[in-house]
Amino acid sequence: MTTIASYEEIKKSYNQLVSEKYQLPVILKNDGQILVLDSDPIKITMDLQNGQVQSIQIHSSKDGDHAWDEVFEGFEQGMGWSSMNFYNAYRSAVTEHQTTVGKAHGIQAIHESPTANDLTVTISRI
Repeated sequence: MTTIASYEEIKKSYNQLVSEKYQLPVILKNDGQILVLDSDPIKITMDLQNGQVQSIQIHSSKDGDHAWDEVFEGFEQGMGWSSMNFYNAYRSAVTEHQTTVGKAHGIQAIHESPTANDLTVTISRI
């Protein structure tokens, strides 16, 4: 899997745009799937290898919640990935309850919403 960016770079860019409740913590030298944030209704898990982020998984247990917008846009804007493709994939996933994919800027965001109030997006580099 291709690296998105270093955890430190993502944390710095993202944390400037989100409220304290959703900021990413300092991560010591851990590898593997790490739950980096659990703040209802949002959970963020990252796959880390040697300080490099391989994928980001965001889960929300509430559709249409402001927290979702804040967190996803924190990554989008912080890393310069903003795209209508991501928004359209999100809307399709939550209204049609199907898996949809948005791609832009070398980033892929797979949106999965099998039922109401159950949205997971997996972000990776393509």
